[in-house]
Amino acid sequence: FNGISQNLDGILDFETLDYKMTLEKLRDARLMLVIVVYLSIFLDNVLLTVV
Repeated sequence: FNGISQNLDGILDFETLDYKMTLEKLRDARLMLVIVVYLSIFLDNVLLTVV
């Protein structure tokens, strides 16, 4: 019975680890999106001032 509960704990640990990694990936993707948007706006302004 102890072995079964330990296995369940291991599965739960894997799921929470996967969940955290997914959250980090989402956060990274959101950060990249923000950077891309800021860069495009910045470049638009630079091009407008140059032209």
